[in-house]
Amino acid sequence: INPSDFVGKYAYSERIFTRNEENLIPVLGDWYIIQDEVERICKHAQMTSNGLQPMRNFMIRGNAGTGKTDGAKAIAAGLNLPYLHLTCSANTEILDILGQIIPDTNDRLEYQCAEYPTLADIQMDPPTAYYKLTGTYQEEITEDEVYQKLITVIRYEERKEEKTQRFQYVDTPFVTAMRNGYLIELQEPNVIANPGVLVGLNSLLDRCASITLPTGEIVKRHPDTVII
Repeated sequence: INPSDFVGKYAYSERIFTRNEENLIPVLGDWYIIQDEVERICKHAQMTSNGLQPMRNFMIRGNAGTGKTDGAKAIAAGLNLPYLHLTCSANTEILDILGQIIPDTNDRLEYQCAEYPTLADIQMDPPTAYYKLTGTYQEEITEDEVYQKLITVIRYEERKEEKTQRFQYVDTPFVTAMRNGYLIELQEPNVIANPGVLVGLNSLLDRCASITLPTGEIVKRHPDTVII
């Protein structure tokens, strides 16, 4: 199969991608030989797009090293879709597919910068600066007293923040692909030890119109999303 007759030839929708999205669309190397199975999957995805049930889920199986991942990337190139992947392991849980909760390290700095008076504030108007720190207005307060109060408040906030860790939700590649209409490859799902995860994954793939994230947000599956 000539790459010039394959790459981008099976796109089933007209889309304008951002520069970052374009960088996610695989570029096939000169060494890669396009397999018949890869072309067949692209044809199925394109030819069924106008039907009631367009084919968007495909399973590639084979021994290690037989080219499953390269095939998934080639399919993305043929369909002209950004490619993402998510590798499964024996310990993979459904939340590893739906969302990641990570520590938030930005809130404290933003809060402090918004609340604390600057050195210039203290020098120009000590009573107002003291009011920002304490909520109490003292007309006779000195610059030095305000500065010492600022140090005390900062130390208190630092001790309080050390005890209270904030977290934020981050999309997984799977959710990103579902949200934006990319091709996502789920690598090695057969190694997942917990059978309940496969049941949950099956419900996400079988005519899945939307998924509910751990945050409660409902994400509708983009009609262009392909899952390998």
